[in-house]
Amino acid sequence: MTSERLIGRAALKSELNVNLGKNWPVEVWVSTHVGVNADGLSEGYTLGLAAMGGVEFEALGSPEVPRELELRLKGLARYTVFKIKTIYNGDTTGVDEIERIRLKKVVSETIHKGWVFRLLYEKTSDGKSWWT
Repeated sequence: MTSERLIGRAALKSELNVNLGKNWPVEVWVSTHVGVNADGLSEGYTLGLAAMGGVEFEALGSPEVPRELELRLKGLARYTVFKIKTIYNGDTTGVDEIERIRLKKVVSETIHKGWVFRLLYEKTSDGKSWWT
């Protein structure tokens, strides 16, 4: 197998955007892996963002059903690749002002070596969980 040139990790995102535009499917380069733990809660992580110079995501003990967690992780991956350059420790995500999921930079407890952004599901100001 031969190639014209080697694309480094830092240049991968810009190369994809130049060659494929903003419509290339993130799932070609970033996969999500989701399952259910012994307590019946969903767990999952992304794989591929680090190859593009980003930080992976993981969720442990998520109250979301596996399909919802998979879609959330895919959405975060798309957002990271197409909308912004950096996510910061403590940033939040969610579909509205009630749903708040904090992103905390921690050492991975899944397959990753090093740092990831873990999704921490928070309660609303009235003390109730947004997912109940």
